[in-house]
Amino acid sequence: SMIAKMVGKMRKGLHPQMQWISYVTQSGRLMNIMMTKISHTGKVHRR
Repeated sequence: SMIAKMVGKMRKGLHPQMQWISYVTQSGRLMNIMMTKISHTGKVHRR
């Protein structure tokens, strides 16, 4: 019954979790772009 409850919770929380994952991946991409830009400008400044 515990597994059934967990599955039920997972099914209920699947949609918001997917939204959260998509948000995190989007923010992660933004962070990567920002970091690459910062590192590039840093390299340019060093020259």
